[in-house]
Amino acid sequence: MRAFAHLGDYRGPSFRAWVTRIAVNRSLDHLRRARRLTPISEETVDPSVRMPAPDAALDRALRDLSADKRAIVVLRFWLGYSPPEVADLLGLPLGTVHSRLSRALNQLREDLEVTDVERA
Repeated sequence: MRAFAHLGDYRGPSFRAWVTRIAVNRSLDHLRRARRLTPISEETVDPSVRMPAPDAALDRALRDLSADKRAIVVLRFWLGYSPPEVADLLGLPLGTVHSRLSRALNQLREDLEVTDVERA
């Protein structure tokens, strides 16, 4: 609805990027207000969208990321945007996207790392 209401403001070659940017901004606004991420029920998920279902440990680790890092991870790995596209969508410098992505992946790696492995 926001995109339709502001259709006259559209300037640029990529309509998809413009609409995605609006959706990302609205999502980040919602996350900032809620201060927490609630699980999505199966009934609210569009069946035509095929996103891998994270296991419980990955789901917890993703929820532990800050909203900024989580947005970059989701845009990069779930939605398949390249780092320059993520930078455009979020209005960030490319270096910031790379550093936040690196920090997010390090945090996920630490959270998901198995340290007590029983040897066979």
